[in-house]
Amino acid sequence: MKNFGIRAQEGQSVRTDIRSESPCETLFSRFSPFWHIYTPENQPIFFPDDNAFRTAMNVTAVCVKSCPEVRLITFEWMSNHFHGVCAGRKEDVESFARLLIRMVGRALKKEGYCVTLSGAVPNIRQICSLKDLRNVVSYVNRNGFLVSPGETPFSYPWGANRYYFNPDAKELFRRFSTPVRVQQLRDLSHSRLSDGVTGLLMLDGYVCPLCYCEICFWEGLFQNAQQYFYHISRQIESHKSIAREIGEQIFYTDDELFASISSLCAKEFGDPRPSLVPVEAKMLLAKKMRFEYNASVKQISRILRLDTGVVKAMFPPSLL
Repeated sequence: MKNFGIRAQEGQSVRTDIRSESPCETLFSRFSPFWHIYTPENQPIFFPDDNAFRTAMNVTAVCVKSCPEVRLITFEWMSNHFHGVCAGRKEDVESFARLLIRMVGRALKKEGYCVTLSGAVPNIRQICSLKDLRNVVSYVNRNGFLVSPGETPFSYPWGANRYYFNPDAKELFRRFSTPVRVQQLRDLSHSRLSDGVTGLLMLDGYVCPLCYCEICFWEGLFQNAQQYFYHISRQIESHKSIAREIGEQIFYTDDELFASISSLCAKEFGDPRPSLVPVEAKMLLAKKMRFEYNASVKQISRILRLDTGVVKAMFPPSLL
């Protein structure tokens, strides 16, 4: 009989096969150290349209292929910042991160965009456990959808996220991707670094991350698709901790907030229904939602069933 451990998070039970952890731990140990690369989010927008994003994706492919000592596990470009997860020596990862930001900025200028990435100084944080690595990968892979209401972690196009545990996306790549010629890649990336790069394939107008992220391989950091989806959709407290550690604001959907606040209500007030706790408790919850979960006035109002005027009166205008 298999040895199962039971973990609970926000009212959800997750069955973990202890024996299945061994291959994941082996993969983590074999390729350590791992790093979370991130740039500040409080920057002007430097990707004003889809063409700018495509340029960044093409440059990312070239930079990864030009730095074989670094293995890119996943990444996402947002309109004004970047997240990535890498394996490799610290100095190599730092060099890769600087090269990536520099090359993207240069390529955008050659495309005619009046933008600067001078404030996008890359920071790196070492990931010291398999649990931490899983949390960071899921944090990165859901980052784009949080600010794009029309997307999910399995559809946001500007990163490797959409290919993790997504067989339909992988099948589209197999069926419709096309080879990139050397001159074409140079034109797309605006860099001669691309001259020695081979084996890249394009899909949807840019080089597909499946060519350079070894996604099928790194899926082995998770026991299975179910565990990955749990991390993407339910590990809200872990994502909040990462955001606080790197100084980034993170936004939650109503469903995610409701699950977390319901769990808190059950623990603190004996009732999992936020709208039915006493008024004094609602005031405490409202402050926690605003300051710890970055909830909007409307979210606080909807979940706690408080009038928006009451919620606004609780906070100075500068905090709304």
